[in-house]
Amino acid sequence: TGLQGDHNMFAAYQGLALAPALVLASRERLAHTRLAYYAAVVFIVVSVGISFSRGGLLALLAVVLVTLVLPWRVFFRRPAHKLAYVLVLAVSAVIIGLLGSTQYLGRIETIFSGNDRGSGRTDLWAAAWHGYSQHPWLGLGGGGFEANSLSLLQNTPGVNLNAEYVSAGRPVHNAYLESLTDLGPVGLILFLALIGLTFWFLLRAARLYRAVG
Repeated sequence: TGLQGDHNMFAAYQGLALAPALVLASRERLAHTRLAYYAAVVFIVVSVGISFSRGGLLALLAVVLVTLVLPWRVFFRRPAHKLAYVLVLAVSAVIIGLLGSTQYLGRIETIFSGNDRGSGRTDLWAAAWHGYSQHPWLGLGGGGFEANSLSLLQNTPGVNLNAEYVSAGRPVHNAYLESLTDLGPVGLILFLALIGLTFWFLLRAARLYRAVG
């Protein structure tokens, strides 16, 4: 769980750290320091693996896919560095397999299995949508779903009421749906605007960085 106290949040932060580590490695001229950054990539990937966070795994796979698909010059100084990165990923996968292959494969299988409903996520999402449908303009209020999660789960058709996750204080486990449920369409729009502006400023910074050499 790292310093976050929650394995899902920890895995999300680790996944976000992967791309900056590669960029720092690409800008580093000293070979031994660059090697240290690639070693950090191993720890990042392995830490997400042994967190057993399915959401973190999917997010990491998305980041890895982007780093592999984009041209090498985006994240690497030379094509050979991208090849080294691929080898680092392979080594990381082997380490994860050695540390907990049976348990980890079981967690991966549940992503595609409907038996536990994604650890209750699909039921939580249904309950959140049910709550939003009752307050479609302003939502339930900040923190509204978490405060009323037990009641909403119990009154949403199709929810497995015997499951352990049917309890008070449950989060939505979906930031977009939670914004909509708690704050209505305006809250969701503001949340999406925050993400969009973040990407816009990152791209703007990248263009300025290249412009000044």
